[in-house]
Amino acid sequence: MKQILEEYGTFLLEGMVLVSLLGLLFGRITDEAGNKGMYAMIGAKIKTQDFAYGGYTDFKETVSKECKKTAPKIHYCGGSLQTGIVRLSEVIYATDYAGRNLQIKIKEIHTPLGESGMETFLPDTMELVMEEPGIYTVCVLAKDDGNRTSECIIRIPVNKNGEAN
Repeated sequence: MKQILEEYGTFLLEGMVLVSLLGLLFGRITDEAGNKGMYAMIGAKIKTQDFAYGGYTDFKETVSKECKKTAPKIHYCGGSLQTGIVRLSEVIYATDYAGRNLQIKIKEIHTPLGESGMETFLPDTMELVMEEPGIYTVCVLAKDDGNRTSECIIRIPVNKNGEAN
């Protein structure tokens, strides 16, 4: 018992001294303005700034305008294509809410056999080598200046060179 009191007694004594010291510092001190405690005294010295919220009257109108802006639209204008090299940026394009052209990103390409066609796609030039006739599936993504995004899957029919569309 004596060993326990020696071990924990000093801890309890130090804790009581710390609590009383903190009580003296933060609770018993009063400044000339009548602020009681260290926190109240420091808080009284901090200068606050008042904001004029009257200037935010157009908030409702701005939110309404932004909400009316639609997501980008992705268009395909190629019809039936021929096998060979096709520049996808010439047959697929995207427009934003104001009708301005946007940059598109090709996420996936699937050949008529269901295989990935990304290895025959050159993203720098947006060219795709279409070797097989059939339906190519292209997943396109477009993002506008307001970070509104659209994703579209376009099915492109491809005929052999020399065949009628």
